[in-house]
Amino acid sequence: MKKRLAILIAAVLSMCFMLVGCGSDDDFINKETAVKVVFNLEGGTYQNSPAPIVYYYAFKKGTENLIKNPAAADESEKFNDSTVKRNDYYLDGWYRTKNVLDDGTVEYEDKWDFAVDRVSDDGVVLYASWIRLIHYYYGVYYIDSEGEEVLLGKYTVDEGVKFNDKLGYADRRTGWTKLGYFSDPECTEPWDEDFTHPGGENDAEIKVYVKYEEGAFVEVWTAAELVKYRFRDIRLMQDIDMNDLTDDEKNSFVDSFKGYSGIIEGNGFAIKNLVMTYGQTEYDLYDGDEIDESGDKRVLGISLFGNGSGARIRNVRFENLTVDINVSYSRIQRVVFAPLFLKPDKVSVTDVSVTGTVVISQSDLNQTLMSNGKLEVVTDRPYFVADSASTFQNVTLDIKLDNKLA
Repeated sequence: MKKRLAILIAAVLSMCFMLVGCGSDDDFINKETAVKVVFNLEGGTYQNSPAPIVYYYAFKKGTENLIKNPAAADESEKFNDSTVKRNDYYLDGWYRTKNVLDDGTVEYEDKWDFAVDRVSDDGVVLYASWIRLIHYYYGVYYIDSEGEEVLLGKYTVDEGVKFNDKLGYADRRTGWTKLGYFSDPECTEPWDEDFTHPGGENDAEIKVYVKYEEGAFVEVWTAAELVKYRFRDIRLMQDIDMNDLTDDEKNSFVDSFKGYSGIIEGNGFAIKNLVMTYGQTEYDLYDGDEIDESGDKRVLGISLFGNGSGARIRNVRFENLTVDINVSYSRIQRVVFAPLFLKPDKVSVTDVSVTGTVVISQSDLNQTLMSNGKLEVVTDRPYFVADSASTFQNVTLDIKLDNKLA
């Protein structure tokens, strides 16, 4: 039993004497007589150090032996720090000969095979040969107001792969709506869906340009959606008939656009049969000074968008609009109607038409309104009082008045 234990201890000690790595404090090996193996990293690192790796082996004199590959992954090490690394390169292998050519480039010859090649008493010096990783990209860009390219994101792909904005980079431009992908900065050539990345011998980025329209648009197909998204930037996708709404939806929609500051892109479609009813409460009354400094304290100001600020309304028709004003038992002293805005602030209205009727009625005589006679209906302009920064282009109005008090 004691003999077997002594043999085991001797075997363990002999394994300890076989190998000492660079930087070891082990005093059991004689480095003067050991077999020295040097691995030059050639731009790589080993455990975050660019210094050569030096191994000393206590091989038996006159023998030839296999050696360890320091770049082999050691699965027993949790973070795998023992591997040899170089950013954006992979290790092609270790070579015995390094040649520096006249143009400064380096070539390596006589590759070492760790499974076959053996080291003798003279040791060996080996050189790492690296091959640069080639990256292929699709870059998603847009052109800003200064004419500069702005990168939204990149995809790393293989040669022969089609473009796919799977992470939705194009949707990350806040306040803008994507219109499509293009192959040129001017966004005149739609992206070819059959295009594949050509690859090549060098890094290659294919740029994909996104065309935008200002505004974070919601597509609206129905009257219910128009009610739901009435505070958002809206793009009409077809004519919208407000008669399709329930009574509750109609009540929630009236005056919803008052103070609107978004964008309505009508796409040439119409919003039809909208009914606006007023007069039973004081909710809609203005101090006259808010509109035109008239001094009146009980002014009913009516328009689709009220005192809007920064709104942009374009390419839309408002057809068969009905404004129903019942002044019975109300405190209205004056009625002001402007089809689109009362007092717009920096708004833009382009290619808009409004047709409809204003009906004013009462079931009991309202002496105040009748005696003052202050009923004002604007039919020759889409606003009542506009600031100088607001613009109205190609706006047509056809508003009829049905004044049952006259």
